[in-house]
Amino acid sequence: MKRLAALLWWLAPPAVTLAVYWDTLDLWFRADDFAWLGLARSFHSWGDLPRLLFTPMAQGTIRPLSERAYFLALYQAFGPDPLPFRIVALATQMASATLLAALVKRMTGSRLAGLLAAALWVFSAGPANPLIWISAFNQVLMALSLLTSFWLWVRYCETGERRRLAAVWASFLIGFGVQEGNIVFPALALIYALLFARERWKAAAPLVAASAVYAVLHFYVAPKPTQGEYALFFDRDLAATLATYWGWALGVARYPEYFAWPTAQVAAGGAALLSAILAGLVLWSAWRRFYAPLFFLSWFFIALAPVLPLKLHRCDYYMLAATAGLAASLAALTAFAWERRRLAGVAVLALAALQAAVHFPILRAQLDWFAGRSREIKKLVLGAEAAYGMHGGKLILLTGVPDLLFHEAVYDRAFQVFGAQVLLAPGGGPAGIETTIPNWREFVMAEAAARAAIKNQQAVVYDASRPKLLNVTRFFRTEVSSHWSEDPPSRVEPARPGFEGFLGEGWLQIVGDLRWTAQSATAFLRGPEKAGQQLWLWVYCRPEHLAGGALPLKVRIDGNPLKELDITSPDRVLAFSLALPAGVVGASRIEVQLETGRTAVLPGAGTPIGVAVRALEVR
Repeated sequence: MKRLAALLWWLAPPAVTLAVYWDTLDLWFRADDFAWLGLARSFHSWGDLPRLLFTPMAQGTIRPLSERAYFLALYQAFGPDPLPFRIVALATQMASATLLAALVKRMTGSRLAGLLAAALWVFSAGPANPLIWISAFNQVLMALSLLTSFWLWVRYCETGERRRLAAVWASFLIGFGVQEGNIVFPALALIYALLFARERWKAAAPLVAASAVYAVLHFYVAPKPTQGEYALFFDRDLAATLATYWGWALGVARYPEYFAWPTAQVAAGGAALLSAILAGLVLWSAWRRFYAPLFFLSWFFIALAPVLPLKLHRCDYYMLAATAGLAASLAALTAFAWERRRLAGVAVLALAALQAAVHFPILRAQLDWFAGRSREIKKLVLGAEAAYGMHGGKLILLTGVPDLLFHEAVYDRAFQVFGAQVLLAPGGGPAGIETTIPNWREFVMAEAAARAAIKNQQAVVYDASRPKLLNVTRFFRTEVSSHWSEDPPSRVEPARPGFEGFLGEGWLQIVGDLRWTAQSATAFLRGPEKAGQQLWLWVYCRPEHLAGGALPLKVRIDGNPLKELDITSPDRVLAFSLALPAGVVGASRIEVQLETGRTAVLPGAGTPIGVAVRALEVR
């Protein structure tokens, strides 16, 4: 009977997690998911692996395990199927809930407290968003990494065995490959040692030093942006950001946002009352020399510390690891109160149950909200993919795409993940993207090119504003495209249908979204509308091109040379920008000539080739 009870205890945390978040297994991809899947599609050989795993991303992150390897491995094994990604994420969270239960049980001596901690975490503000959004798996794996390292640290503090300290170091260092939030672990280890095992605090000092070294190296190799939502601000708004996360963690502060009830003032009052009660209980337990609630409450604030400077990017998925601490603190308080007075234990248990009850409607609202969005994204992307196949690989132009679907699917190139050529028809996207999206021409086909592609039956048009995608090519051919301009566009994509009329001599075969050039090739674009605009080039070369060193690329505008470029990296598309002469501002047409310093002959091909070009654009 004891074995059965023990087995049921271990099964309870993953069972509760699975029961609450079972619906996430039916959700589809969204937004950044497509960008990561696109990165996974660029894996062609083992030589690509170091670049794909360790190249810093635009937000200043290097997460080889929780983002790169996660998407690379599952995409290579299962293709663009969301179910394996969701199974891995849910299984990881189930393991974390079980580990949290075991940790709280060990620190409080209460099996009930362990189960309560896991349950409160499942119903807290932390897990929903990371489990809803596949791209937030880094938060899920980071929580497991922190809990694993801390469990090993507790075991080391209990035994003093060097092999356990070695295990702590191994887990800790691996955590840096998961997410930069791993930097907080030494603080957790140090506070635990000071509260529970003071003879071990010196062993935490090297961990602190390792985190400091990592921070310096990380900022050097992958500096954070200085502008935009990922910029860091170390100012008085740190307190405001912390207050926001604390309000979200308590739950009641979010009711006006989700349910328009109660008023913001009443919600703030409720959050303040809960905060005061929790603070009083933690101080009471600490005064009685029961430090587990205090330690776990500090866990909440320490785990959040790395994201507090991101005041322009406050997101609830950052709270996953932190809310484990708040849940554990409430569970430990329940065990403490129960041991002192049964009535006090019942009161604290009721407070914990109230927390879970407050969060559950928010949790369900988040799941339901994304389920509806997920269906819309899936319908658009798979519908366009089906149309692409049905029309024998003709370019698909979409019209009537709303703002939500543009930002959740089109912007992150969802269609490329499924091998379909899809762009927006001129005017086919949400209003205002020309002023809010700097690179909007990458997603909207130029009028002249779209007109030619439709006329030559190289493209078909579908309306995305209907319940199902509707073919409206005939209407566009007879009523709409005739009003589009035939002037050279500001962006030319040599591999796309419709752009042939804006290509001069020197263009060779098409490979995917690239088109090879001879040693020299020309294209015709619209001149810059105002001073300061630049010529952007996206080019690619093979290792054979670099056998003699960097590949020179000369660029001329109407015969006048611009700055010469050096291509030094093979097998990846590189972006270059060049200043344009003032004399071409306002020109209706400019000639752009590309000339490589040398050519290469690829295996199996007899034609010397220069570079491959994805696009040329004036912006």
